[in-house]
Amino acid sequence: HARLLCDIAPRVDLSVGVRQRSVTHGAADWSAGLEAGYRFAKDLWLAAGYNVLGFADADFPDRERTARGGFAALRVKFDERSLGIAPLHE
Repeated sequence: HARLLCDIAPRVDLSVGVRQRSVTHGAADWSAGLEAGYRFAKDLWLAAGYNVLGFADADFPDRERTARGGFAALRVKFDERSLGIAPLHE
């Protein structure tokens, strides 16, 4: 998965993403699309997007965001500080 993210306002971001899933005999499935996100609370984002290319697989954990067409998602940002784990280096 590769994603290019751009903050366009303090609470709004836009991104373009591409995902690849390898399948049998060297073949691959691809997903590609655009996403917009709005931060409505600290480290909590509501996102909506549209994939122009997509694949669907019931066993794939992120299938709602890889299928062709529109999607909505809730993104949560966390790191060692938000988890209460001291960073290794200051």
